[in-house]
Amino acid sequence: DVYSQFNRPLISQESSTGFADNDAGYLTNYFVYGDYTAESWLGHYVYDPSAPFLDLNATITQQWIEKIRRRRSKIAGWLLFSNCNWFRHVTDAMRIEPYPTYHKARYALQPVLVSLESPDRHFVSGGRFVTDVYVVNDDARYRDLDRLVLEWSIQTPEGSKLTQGQERMPRAIYYAQVKRHIEFSLPERLPFARNNLALKLKVRSGTEPISENEYAIVVTDPQWYK
Repeated sequence: DVYSQFNRPLISQESSTGFADNDAGYLTNYFVYGDYTAESWLGHYVYDPSAPFLDLNATITQQWIEKIRRRRSKIAGWLLFSNCNWFRHVTDAMRIEPYPTYHKARYALQPVLVSLESPDRHFVSGGRFVTDVYVVNDDARYRDLDRLVLEWSIQTPEGSKLTQGQERMPRAIYYAQVKRHIEFSLPERLPFARNNLALKLKVRSGTEPISENEYAIVVTDPQWYK
């Protein structure tokens, strides 16, 4: 009772974004045909072995971790279950390899996190979108961070920058979150009518790089969806 007083609920909740099997990366059968939990993410595509579950699982896991960290003032502790499903051949040291979820989780769990609040990922060329960008400071050396600068860019899969910008961020004391409203400009000229691009964020303190992150986005020509 001592831990749940002051109108503060105490719960133990398994937090999971789904389970890929350790052989091929397909959804674990029990959660498709037993609990039916995977349908909430993929609908009827759960019955199709070629469905892009791994990429979706990676994105959802990253966004969930980041959202928890951005709002952690109301959370005392939080662990993901189960990270052994982030790898193929997890029991074989010579063959083990990471699934996409592992790489996305590395971004989300870095000590100093730069994080995009908006969940929007589909845009039309030539426009702008505005959202908060957070810096969550869990620096491994317990430092307060000042002279923070955010550098952002929208890039092609080959790394060509289509738009970019730079903004100052507020000072971030240790174990705190700071944010700033950022306006991103979308590219006007695109390689194709529909483009899979990356929004990349980097934060430095003075000249020291301290965090980076990236998000897959889709940008289309205005005529593409008509």
